[in-house]
Amino acid sequence: MEQLATPGSSLLPARTLQLAERFIQVQALGPEPVKGLEAPVEVFELVGATAIRQGLQAAVARGLTRKEEKLCQRWGCPMWRFA
Repeated sequence: MEQLATPGSSLLPARTLQLAERFIQVQALGPEPVKGLEAPVEVFELVGATAIRQGLQAAVARGLTRKEEKLCQRWGCPMWRFA
């Protein structure tokens, strides 16, 4: 990724995006060839951070799964605080 990035920019592969997507904003750049890999890799440019700082806040923002809803009910977390 470092070889593909322009000065001052940060590029991420799709796998890294999956780990951090709740906390960052990206722009898709499409598949790019990466030295040492046979297939092109989907690349994203980091453009900013989200206001969301907690995993549960991110879950509420994207829509809770059934499991997350149960946890939220169990902990008594008010949904409106996270949106």
